[in-house]
Amino acid sequence: MARAACKAVAFILASSMVQAKLLEGGPLMMKNPIAMLTEVEGMVRSGNHPTFQLVTAIRSLILDDIIPGLQTTRDAAAQVTAEALNDIESCNNASKQAEGMIAGSEEVSVNDARSLHAVCREDQKGLYRHNLTNVHSYCVELGRFLHGAERLHIHHEIGRIASVDYVKSASDTNMCDVSTVTDLDSRCTAKEEELSNKKAECLTKQGQFELAFCTWKTKLELNCKALDTCHPDAVTFYNDHVSKTQTLVQKWNVETAALHKILCYCNVWLSEKDEGDKRSSHNATQFGTCKDETYTSADVNYGTPAAKVACLLTSVANHPGTTGFGTQEFSNFTDFVEPVVPCLEAYEQHFVDSANMSKQLSMSTVGWTGSGGWENDGIYVGPHVAQDVSTPDGDGYYVRWYTGQSSSKYAVTKPGTHTITAAQSVDGVVFKADWAADTAKGARFIVKVGSNWYGSQQFGMGSNDHGDMDQHDVSVWQKDQTVTSRSLWYKSLAGLPDGYQWRDNSQWDTTAVVTGGGLPSGDISQFGMAWLTTANHHYGAVDNFRLATSGSYKALTTKAPTTMAPTTEAPTAEAA
Repeated sequence: MARAACKAVAFILASSMVQAKLLEGGPLMMKNPIAMLTEVEGMVRSGNHPTFQLVTAIRSLILDDIIPGLQTTRDAAAQVTAEALNDIESCNNASKQAEGMIAGSEEVSVNDARSLHAVCREDQKGLYRHNLTNVHSYCVELGRFLHGAERLHIHHEIGRIASVDYVKSASDTNMCDVSTVTDLDSRCTAKEEELSNKKAECLTKQGQFELAFCTWKTKLELNCKALDTCHPDAVTFYNDHVSKTQTLVQKWNVETAALHKILCYCNVWLSEKDEGDKRSSHNATQFGTCKDETYTSADVNYGTPAAKVACLLTSVANHPGTTGFGTQEFSNFTDFVEPVVPCLEAYEQHFVDSANMSKQLSMSTVGWTGSGGWENDGIYVGPHVAQDVSTPDGDGYYVRWYTGQSSSKYAVTKPGTHTITAAQSVDGVVFKADWAADTAKGARFIVKVGSNWYGSQQFGMGSNDHGDMDQHDVSVWQKDQTVTSRSLWYKSLAGLPDGYQWRDNSQWDTTAVVTGGGLPSGDISQFGMAWLTTANHHYGAVDNFRLATSGSYKALTTKAPTTMAPTTEAPTAEAA
């Protein structure tokens, strides 16, 4: 619109009567139709008669360029409004779609596992009761047989003949019926082994059921969490856009009214032409109509944003770890189930803290701490929250360190922030993160069990498996690096890795703490990542750290990490 207004001004400038005034206020006029109207009304008051060519050109520019351009701007704003409304609706639709997929996958798995476990427990209960109470049970028969076996005793007074006769008669009693007692004992033992095997089978099925239930719960919670973020963000964008657009619409309406008045004056000037000098010979009284002309704009329909759909977690309210779970799921065989392993609460850390960037990590609000250091050019050389053009999770925040320190680095949760129970660790916990380093020296996931720290197998020592970065930014992220609590872990011989023991090959035990994989028994009180560094210019970073039960990320345990280069787009407004 400004470009077309400039053309109009250029034509007006051709009129010597207003040239000086337009030169003085020209820049404002080129951007503001109100200024154009003011100058046109000044021409009307002066009684000047512009040429038909000038008036025709102004009229054509307004009709062919300025008003269509203004309408295009209005249409573009309306399109953004429609898209914002669609985005809000898309949040709801995506949540419902995910809910349906979860119902058709994880919930089905839960129902199947529940049924298999219940059938197994009923079989176990039947075997137990049969062995214990059924009159035809081999164990019951054995008990009855043994109960009826009377103790043999030969009195020395009865003599040899009587003693021999007593022994001969005892051969027909239970006490001396070797074949029968042997057979009953063998059959009873077989039934007890069958019961023991069934109990072990049911324990496995109970664990599978609980794991499936926790996976179902995690998926539902993550879906609701995504909706809780997506919908309000979309509504906020919509509200901000509508608020700005409403202000612009008022301005556009005033400008449009001014343009219509200018058109009215142009139409009066063009109503009659002096053939001698090719100027307008109009009747000045006709300008009164233009002065009184009003413009009524059409109302703008901004639509109504869809309310956030319900995302219910009632179906998993009674989950492993709550008292209601046992009542809900195991009431028919409470005497046979084993202690329930609680669900691992979903954990994600994205390191968003705009108020404490470049400060020591322990000073941030993210609940993590890191190796020590000092400030270099106002930036903490040890781990700290930083901001990048792009991060894998899209928020622009991550943890890194700065130049100036050569010792190894770590970043871990603070004590008491998040505990993984021993039972959850045995059941299977997935540690997953996006990370980067500028060297192939390697990194490890680290956890604390009891008073000791343990590191996973070292990774990131290849040519293209550790991303890339420098002291300012991450250029390539290594995504979805994954290890589980059942992987191979190695005891730290020197506590947290923040010195040079790792460099000197004295940080980690070379033998896995549990043969075949796993961690020592006990709660995991802290967890995070550590990097081997040996020079001031060695850098590392981590983002998007996640925990889940093994079932929640089954695919990840067999999926190799991927490498991702950041986009060139700036961080979102929220991350700025």
